[in-house]
Amino acid sequence: MTIGRYAFTPRIFHHLNKVSPGRGGEIWLTDGIRSLLRDEDVYAWVFEGRRFDVGTKEGWLLANIELAWSHPDFRKRLRPLLRKMQTTRRAA
Repeated sequence: MTIGRYAFTPRIFHHLNKVSPGRGGEIWLTDGIRSLLRDEDVYAWVFEGRRFDVGTKEGWLLANIELAWSHPDFRKRLRPLLRKMQTTRRAA
């Protein structure tokens, strides 16, 4: 699976115009990249870390909580809030 962001030279559009539609009539970016490789080098970077699907409410929330938890100032403010939520939840 390919996730992430891309930065291409404008030449990618020339190659995408030459690609035949694939399954479902879609033009596949991977086919365009394969064609682009004939003209120029293409580089990739393998991300090693935690990935969140911020296209979902849960993923967005988890990404924000983890980001806040990794920052000392936000963690200091988040910790009491989480404790209060935990106590309130036990009482319910």
